[in-house]
Amino acid sequence: MVLPYSQILNSRLFKFIVGEDVDDTPTEFMIHQAAIAQLSDPLAALLTGDMLEAQAGCTSWKDVSKETFERFAQFAYLGDYEVVEPQKIVAKLRNISPEPVVEDAFASSSTPVRGKKKKGPRIINWEEEAPAEEPQECKEVPEEEFGWGFSSTKKSKKTRKSTTSLSFDSVVEPEPTAYESARAPSPPPIDFDDLTYPLLTSLTPYTPLCTPSPLFLPSHTYTTPFLSHATLYTLSSLWLIPSLQALSLSKLHTTLKTFELDSSNTPDILALARYAYSEDGVDELRDLVCKFLVVHAVTLTADEGFMGLMREGGEFAGDMWRGEVERNH
Repeated sequence: MVLPYSQILNSRLFKFIVGEDVDDTPTEFMIHQAAIAQLSDPLAALLTGDMLEAQAGCTSWKDVSKETFERFAQFAYLGDYEVVEPQKIVAKLRNISPEPVVEDAFASSSTPVRGKKKKGPRIINWEEEAPAEEPQECKEVPEEEFGWGFSSTKKSKKTRKSTTSLSFDSVVEPEPTAYESARAPSPPPIDFDDLTYPLLTSLTPYTPLCTPSPLFLPSHTYTTPFLSHATLYTLSSLWLIPSLQALSLSKLHTTLKTFELDSSNTPDILALARYAYSEDGVDELRDLVCKFLVVHAVTLTADEGFMGLMREGGEFAGDMWRGEVERNH
């Protein structure tokens, strides 16, 4: 249930200590108790029940990063959270002088030859050149000598014409076999963009910063945006917050629709896949990630990082196999 804002502000402040296991630096947040307790029954029991944390007014979430908790608290107060923008990749310039290229003007290939000296012109002794043979007179062959196929049997023009002429009306399509008739039609391929992840609560227009950008930035890395939604989904799954689960999954899907996978940015999607399959109780997150990977399987099979992940086996390899079978049959 959604509490009046005045009731949230008049509740006591509860201390959250987060991030100690993430970066060895615990960070303290003072949050209104009612804002967090309203999200789910387990959180209400933690903050207002008979547990030691409720009596002390303090709890420690060591495996939750500072950034994830900030988005979590923002959702508790406002019902939405700001998205993380992709980070620009800074290219490192290397000052390497290229190897000198010497072209062979008389080489048969147009490919430059490296590290070889240029050959001089080939000297031709025209006196030693053999004279060209005179062309022999072509013997005229009667038309009847040309056969159709490998048979040496001679056929008349009339016979050949009647034999080789073919009417399209006479072509009969073969009857389908019993197996082909009984075989069910294959389902259409998965259209990742048409997948739907509906929200459980309506969003109040808070700020444009809460909406994922529809533009893809090829010179940026998307690892942090991917993981920002995934970690929030994991936290909401742990504390049974269906509305936040739906919201984070919807934003991740929107970001993945924008993402244009190629050989240069596969580490971004592999980081998301590794995270999803390192956590428990995130079936919907795994399903979304796996659907994206199956659609781009052709590109990914050329990536050694993806193939290494497949060789590790486990649930990831099983889900990928199942997804590929469902897509192609």
